[in-house]
Amino acid sequence: METYCLVVLEGAEAQVRGFLAGWAAAAKLDWSVLFCEESGVRTEGFAHRLLERMRIDAETTHLLVPRDLCGPLREVLAALPPRSGVSLKLRAEQEIESASLAFRYRAFSRDTAARIRGILADLPAGARLTDTKEEEHVDPGATGVEVYAPEHDYRLTGSARVSGPLASVLAARARMEPVEMIDLEPIQLVLRDSGR
Repeated sequence: METYCLVVLEGAEAQVRGFLAGWAAAAKLDWSVLFCEESGVRTEGFAHRLLERMRIDAETTHLLVPRDLCGPLREVLAALPPRSGVSLKLRAEQEIESASLAFRYRAFSRDTAARIRGILADLPAGARLTDTKEEEHVDPGATGVEVYAPEHDYRLTGSARVSGPLASVLAARARMEPVEMIDLEPIQLVLRDSGR
C-alpha cells in the first residue's frame, strides 16, 4: 500500500500544476501526485497552523505526494534556476499516518439501500468501517408514495466513518462519491509525528 506525505508548496495552483506536469513528463513518472482540494482532503489543520507560525501570506497549494517521490521533488525544486520565472518553495512536508472519512447516507428504496450496503460491505483493502449507526423504517401504509413526497414506505438512514491508510480511504471515497444519497465529509488526515 502506497504511503503518502502532505506537501505544502508556496505558489499558485496553476503554476504548481504546470511544474508537476512538466516534471512528470520529463522524468517519465506515473502521475501519482494528488491535489488535496480535488481529493476531498481537509487541509485547515496542520498546514494552516504551520504556515501561520511561519508567517507566510503567499498563496499555497496542498498536495498528496507518494513518499518515494518526496525526495526527488525536494531535489528538483532546489535545482530550479533562479531566473527560470518559477518561484515554487517547499513549505511543509509530513508523512500521513492514516486518514478517515465520515459520511451520512439515506435511501428511500430497497434497491438504493442494497447498493449502499454493498459498497460498505466491500471496502478497499486496509479500510475499516467504524462509528456505524443505521436505522431502517418500513411503513406499509405509505406504499406507492412518490420519491419527493413527505412519507415513504421504506427509509434507511445511517452514518459511519471509513478509516485506514490514505490510499484505501481515497479508494473508498471514489466508490461512494457517485452515489448521490451518500453525503461525504472532508477526509481528515493523521500526520506521523516527525519526532519518531
